[in-house]
Amino acid sequence: MRSLADPLPIDTADEGMGHIAFLLLALFAEMDAPSPPSGLPTPAPSQKQPAAASAGPSPTRRQD
Repeated sequence: MRSLADPLPIDTADEGMGHIAFLLLALFAEMDAPSPPSGLPTPAPSQKQPAAASAGPSPTRRQD
């Protein structure tokens, strides 16, 4: 019987298994990331404009 402490043999030479290994690493990194202190509100996402809107004034239309 195997336990979760035993390593999983994953052959990353296969594209599908390499993708699964990458996703598992990303999942464990996300689980290991520090969370905000409890009791404090989470910061709201910033209200940035899209890059096209903040690139400067839009060109004026030519009027005939």
